[in-house]
Amino acid sequence: MPVQRELMLNGRLTIKTGKKRSSKADATVEKILTASLARIIAFGESGISMTEICREVGISRPTIYRYFPTREALLENVFEYILDDYMDKLDAKIAADPNPLHRVDIIADFAEARLQDGGAQLFQLEPSLVMKLISRSQNRLIGHAEKIFAPLFDIAEAISGKPVDRHSAATAFLMFSASLSFFGAQSSSVNAGDLLRKTIRSLAHFS
Repeated sequence: MPVQRELMLNGRLTIKTGKKRSSKADATVEKILTASLARIIAFGESGISMTEICREVGISRPTIYRYFPTREALLENVFEYILDDYMDKLDAKIAADPNPLHRVDIIADFAEARLQDGGAQLFQLEPSLVMKLISRSQNRLIGHAEKIFAPLFDIAEAISGKPVDRHSAATAFLMFSASLSFFGAQSSSVNAGDLLRKTIRSLAHFS
């Protein structure tokens, strides 16, 4: 069962799992996921070596396979880690500055920074798996996008007098964000931050 909320690098958050585990088991899972993501960032596909991860964490191969019986299971949990951390940290940024007039810049700056931090390398590493995981988490991702864009949609509706198709707008942003992660922040001469700002502003015109 994938690890469910909450986890991030350097142990600043704690893991909560879908099963009851001992604190020692939770600590081991956290170390495995942290080491796995760090190796993806540093080495790309070659970083996903069960042997090297075991060596770094200080556990045996039977131990890592007890928690993650396959490479795919490990990557699924790394994806959940990245996803939960992304939403939690973005929510915190918005809570620190809830002014709707700043919302476009807050979201665009945050999304651009996350493209640069290495986590997006998972998308290039296992694109078919990540697409499956995005599809599985689609409703949660779209719901989160609708929530963070709500003040922008409210302003657009007040000005135009027309309702915004919020679900379609949120879906479009999810697809665009995923495409940036798949193709990489450096794949185009166009600045990723500018693309994000223009895309976010266009969402208010979905009707």
